[in-house]
Amino acid sequence: MVSLALPAITLKTMGQKFDQQWTPQRAENPATELVIKRRLARDLEVTVECEYSGATINMKDFLNLAPGEVFALGAAFDETVDVLINGTTKFRGALAVSPKNSRTVVIE
Repeated sequence: MVSLALPAITLKTMGQKFDQQWTPQRAENPATELVIKRRLARDLEVTVECEYSGATINMKDFLNLAPGEVFALGAAFDETVDVLINGTTKFRGALAVSPKNSRTVVIE
């Protein structure tokens, strides 16, 4: 066993250095930090999906579906859907068709 004696001032100085090393550094100017975050976010890509659960189809019809066939949702079109961001449900939304006939989701 070894006993080690260090002056208190040395321990205090070492403690401050460790604190500085392990404490996350914040930007001096929050506006600068925001600009950096926005620049980084410009190149981010996310996957946005809409998921509806509730429409039913029997297995025979499901197995006979071919590319290009239309699966009728019936009255379900008026119900809400889950909006997934990168595979995680983040919002609820309503399906809609824009005046230019593009499919859209209105976030609730």
